[in-house]
Amino acid sequence: MSDALSSLYPSSQPSPVAPSSEVAAQLYPSTIEAPPAAPPPQAPAPQAQGTGSPPAQFESAAAQLYSSASKPQPAASPPENQAANALYGDLPQGDGVRYDEPIPDQAETILVDLPEDIASTATAEEMALVKAGLHAAGIGHTLARSLVNQAVEALRSPVTITPEQAEATLRQKFGASADAKIAAAQQVVADAAKKWPQVYDFLEQTGLINSPKLIEQLAARAARRAQRVP
Repeated sequence: MSDALSSLYPSSQPSPVAPSSEVAAQLYPSTIEAPPAAPPPQAPAPQAQGTGSPPAQFESAAAQLYSSASKPQPAASPPENQAANALYGDLPQGDGVRYDEPIPDQAETILVDLPEDIASTATAEEMALVKAGLHAAGIGHTLARSLVNQAVEALRSPVTITPEQAEATLRQKFGASADAKIAAAQQVVADAAKKWPQVYDFLEQTGLINSPKLIEQLAARAARRAQRVP
């Protein structure tokens, strides 16, 4: 009777036992779930140029390559004449003068560059005397250029400072050492006069004989020659 019932009512039959996983894998391969696929790599979001932060490894490499960039850089060196003059203290600055420069080998090499209106009134003999006087006084190229520039200015507009005013200016700046500076400058002029006797007249006519700047420059040159220049 049970066979008859089974044939009449097949749904009433007991369900078959589920096959083992190995058998099921062979019979029902679609029922085995594959492991989820790894997500595709994503491109980094574009950044505007100059924005965003670099990765840490780049920062580390940059720090090694450009470690000096974060270090304070030394200040630019001063011009040669200023660096040399700074070794001696109270030297007049400006005009590019280097007071410890060597004496030119020959007087003819000293450049006396005069503007045309003044050069046209000077003879070759007079210019030769000027150069010889500067050379005898131990004047270097840069100081000679400064002295010539002062001479040109004084020829066009004489210096009007009195001896008393010049002395007062020097004493205010140098105190008791002003006398020594004046004497040193006078000696430089005396050395120049050995080859250029007209130097005294020139200084008197232009008023440069009372110029505090000229006196200070000549004294500084004399002091530097005594210390460094043979």
